[in-house]
Amino acid sequence: MRKSNISQIILNVIICILFILGLYPLMMALWCAFKSPNQYLLYKWVPTLPLRGENIILAYKRIAPYMLRTILVACVSTITTIIVTSMAAFSISKLKFLGSKVLFALILGLNMVPGVLTLVPTVSLFHNLHLNNTLWALILPPTFSTGTTFLLICYFRSLPNVLFEAAEIDGCNDFQKYLYIAVPLAFPLLATIAIMQFTGAWGDFGWPMLIMSKEKYTIAAGLKVEFYDSTTSLPVAYAAYLLASTPLIVLFFFTNKVYVEGVVSSGLKL
Repeated sequence: MRKSNISQIILNVIICILFILGLYPLMMALWCAFKSPNQYLLYKWVPTLPLRGENIILAYKRIAPYMLRTILVACVSTITTIIVTSMAAFSISKLKFLGSKVLFALILGLNMVPGVLTLVPTVSLFHNLHLNNTLWALILPPTFSTGTTFLLICYFRSLPNVLFEAAEIDGCNDFQKYLYIAVPLAFPLLATIAIMQFTGAWGDFGWPMLIMSKEKYTIAAGLKVEFYDSTTSLPVAYAAYLLASTPLIVLFFFTNKVYVEGVVSSGLKL
């Protein structure tokens, strides 16, 4: 009994240390965003007063175009991804047509290919289509995500066929089956996919730098452009990173329950 208590105490201490090591950099970024340059040089490791709110204003002026562009790209790409992948998945999983099995095999095969192998051909394709340096170059790639389509195919295949047969007897066409039966049943999973797509578009760093000019970067790449040089005020840079993280923090705060439900339901179905 004594040994178990000692081991539990040691385990709790280790967990607390790891928690502090994970939390401290985040807290440091938070209080450094409100320091003056002199406060940052002298007391960067601890919070100080007074708080310098002007850093937030200065940071917002520099990153506002990137944030607005990212909000547009993230929202549009999330909507198009949900619509296109869910309709494609429903068609392949529940509708009988020539080539459906071949399409499924192709989608499964493409999921096995590392994304880095298709990077150069994808860039060349967008350049040849004259879509580089346009918002379409940021919206279209996730819209036709084979990974999302495959996940939804597996989910829709797990739904009982009797539901759709009963709807067909009642006079529903294929689109009505998709809209009134498949989508409501898959709502938790679709919501989870939407959250993941939004956060993925928000944090996308490499692709915008390859396909867009600097003045059209999204927020992740824009932060590098604005705050990479050594002459930048580091407290203002911290404030910019804090502002860039705020939408994702708010999104998680309001949608974490839906996200967990979607992950759990998809795991049970699959």
